[in-house]
Amino acid sequence: MSYRRRMRIASPGAVAAVAAAVALSLSLGLAACTPEPAPIAVPPQPSSTPLFASEEEALAAAEEAYVAYWLAADSVGHDGWQSLEPLQAVVTPSKLAAESESAQELSDANYRLVGNTVARLAQLQSLKAGSDHVTVVAYGCIDISATKLVDESGADATPSDRDEVLALEVTFVSDADGALKVDGSERWPDSSFC
Repeated sequence: MSYRRRMRIASPGAVAAVAAAVALSLSLGLAACTPEPAPIAVPPQPSSTPLFASEEEALAAAEEAYVAYWLAADSVGHDGWQSLEPLQAVVTPSKLAAESESAQELSDANYRLVGNTVARLAQLQSLKAGSDHVTVVAYGCIDISATKLVDESGADATPSDRDEVLALEVTFVSDADGALKVDGSERWPDSSFC
């Protein structure tokens, strides 16, 4: 059968069906070649769950951070203030910078700390939740009566007029993991809670 005769035999409906099938397969083939749209990044939503369930829980976490701070601070002093590395895990960057200044003075004078500080928090002053952190302010006490400052020969260089027990107002700030770190402390005039 000749080509011309075959063309006459095909009905217009059959030709239309074949054309539609070809068009559909082409459109599906082209669609398969186009890249999928990139997923849209959705920023993380802040947690609506508070870091602390109660003020008591916040004070307990702050006390744990405060004791850890004094253990690290004493360790730095025992080594003659040569390295502040033990403090890095328990203080904020601004507190570390402040500690660095006084540590340098003590190191330059070749002083060393003997003994350990006893630290405790007495009461919560405030608890504030920010958008990405929590700030806890508490009143604390340190007892330094079992510590002394010695020079390079081992002679006692502790100031004779120092107070043995100090009342402090201590500020803690949570880090990205929710752990409290010491951000600052100020001498508090009323030591009745110590």
